[in-house]
Amino acid sequence: YGFDLAANPSVHIIAPGEVATYTLSIQPTGGFTATVALTATSPSPDLTLGLNPASVEPPGQALLTVTDTHTGPLLPGVWYTIPITVTGGSVTQTTEVQLLVGGTRTHLPSVLRGD
Repeated sequence: YGFDLAANPSVHIIAPGEVATYTLSIQPTGGFTATVALTATSPSPDLTLGLNPASVEPPGQALLTVTDTHTGPLLPGVWYTIPITVTGGSVTQTTEVQLLVGGTRTHLPSVLRGD
């Protein structure tokens, strides 16, 4: 009984001064019908967060908008973890999303071996 919480995407990469948007999906489980309240906590004074809407009746979605207020380049970049809490009907779920401001994400090549 409760709900499932998912964030998509889980990681965003933006340049300083840009905006990242995450979609938060809330799916009821076991006949859960309560309206849930969403909160997100900014890990830095350089990030402004907005949740729309701030409460959802599952199944439903909300948008988390993160606005970066840095000016100028950030090298090698700054990683932020943004915690999200959803509460309703005596059930609480938490998740987190990540944000890289400035810098680049490096992917190492995969080596596939045939047997």
